[in-house]
Amino acid sequence: LAQGGDFDQAPEVMMGGIFGMLCLLIPLACVGWIWGILSSILSTFGRRAVMLNGAGAIDGFRQGWAVFRANLGNSIVMAIILFVLNFVIGIALVLAALALLAPAFFALIATSGNNSGFEPASIAVLIVGGLAFMVLSVIVQSILTTLNSAVWTLSYRQFMQPPQAPTIAPTPFG
Repeated sequence: LAQGGDFDQAPEVMMGGIFGMLCLLIPLACVGWIWGILSSILSTFGRRAVMLNGAGAIDGFRQGWAVFRANLGNSIVMAIILFVLNFVIGIALVLAALALLAPAFFALIATSGNNSGFEPASIAVLIVGGLAFMVLSVIVQSILTTLNSAVWTLSYRQFMQPPQAPTIAPTPFG
């Protein structure tokens, strides 16, 4: 094109380049997403090793890696369960925000049609509802953060315990 080529093919060349980049970026994004999950689990176990076992940074990383490697399947399942729980609670918060703010928003829109301006009561309800939603979401987020931290800590402690052989109760016949 720069050397006197046909400008009629410019859109096709550009679309081919965009689709080619998408073909590269989508698999790269999937690999990055999986790497993000695995590395976050590894860093979580490493931090637990540092805090609970008093290990240094490198030793904590090594212990976290050992726990992660020994319990890879359980760790991934737990991460997926916590992700789904956080996602569902996030959806519930969005629905609560809509239920809380939608009536005031529609009242504000309905009153904006007249020439007198916005209704002060609608604006006040919208502001108070927004503040109430912010407080609610901060409280829910702090509860979720505490829950996630507790689940990962208890899992780390459980994973650190050596597996115990099942005990067989003595029978009356010896």
